[in-house]
Amino acid sequence: TSNINEVIADIKDYMAMKTELEAQIDTLKAEAEKYMDENELEEYVTPSGTKVTWRESIANRFASTEFKKIHEDLYKAFCKQTTYKRFTING
Repeated sequence: TSNINEVIADIKDYMAMKTELEAQIDTLKAEAEKYMDENELEEYVTPSGTKVTWRESIANRFASTEFKKIHEDLYKAFCKQTTYKRFTING
């Protein structure tokens, strides 16, 4: 029991560190994006060879909510139920 408590405590610590790192990464990415916007760059290669791109992309996405409203029976006919396990830690 004590081992699982340590494992869970470690998971919580690493999740907190992950959240902090993601925030730092987002801040740095925003800074890089701003630089590239200001200098009208879509691509940048660092002296060490790291290639960065910042360009507009176009994607087609299926509007499932709207489709469901208009064709509810057809939507239900193609939905399939799946089962999965979810791991969460609260507190």
